[in-house]
Amino acid sequence: MKRTMRTIMIMCFLFAIAGTSFAATYDSYVQPEGDAVWTYDRGGGWVDQGWGTEGTGNTVSYWYGSPSLSSSKTYLQVAIPSLGASEPFESAYLNLYITGLTTGLSNGAANLYHIGNSSGANGTATQKLTNDLEHVLNFSAQSLGWNAVDVSSFIENDISEGYSYAAFYFDYVGYGDWGPATNLSFSSGSDPVNAAFLQVNTSSVPEPVSMVLFGIGGATIAFARRKKK
Repeated sequence: MKRTMRTIMIMCFLFAIAGTSFAATYDSYVQPEGDAVWTYDRGGGWVDQGWGTEGTGNTVSYWYGSPSLSSSKTYLQVAIPSLGASEPFESAYLNLYITGLTTGLSNGAANLYHIGNSSGANGTATQKLTNDLEHVLNFSAQSLGWNAVDVSSFIENDISEGYSYAAFYFDYVGYGDWGPATNLSFSSGSDPVNAAFLQVNTSSVPEPVSMVLFGIGGATIAFARRKKK
């Protein structure tokens, strides 16, 4: 009887472990080529535009004062982690290390958009993707330092479509009369410590071997009950 009870206890322990659902987290960091700033500067009769330098980080801003207009926008792409069949998607967050935020207008400082169709993305921000813009967040009162932006529904769609990269676009909200009315800045992919990253969380389901252990455990218990009777 003691041996039977010991066997039952062992089997219960095994299939309890086997039936446990373990969550997994994958962090995918933006590479140096994965984010880039497009700048535009216009004065009296001249226009200068092109890609900004990576050393100053990512910026989204405008500076307006007659007759000049200067602005910057940021493009970002990050690889989507590959998930196994036993790892159902649960949630996703785009983590940004904000270094500056100035809100000069009532409608915020900057807007974050997700590119709905990133099938052609190759991990290079200079592709300048803006197709199928989906609004994610308006930056207006976020704190400096790390901020996690919930992008779960957008990344879930990217995964279901089989995209290799998630693509985002940061744009300023508009312009007023004078001064740097709005500004958002965050660390770039070339920052070895505070580069932006995509965090994908999953929840696991029992593997087939787990189901076998469930069956063995159940059969063992049933046999023990019959023998006792």
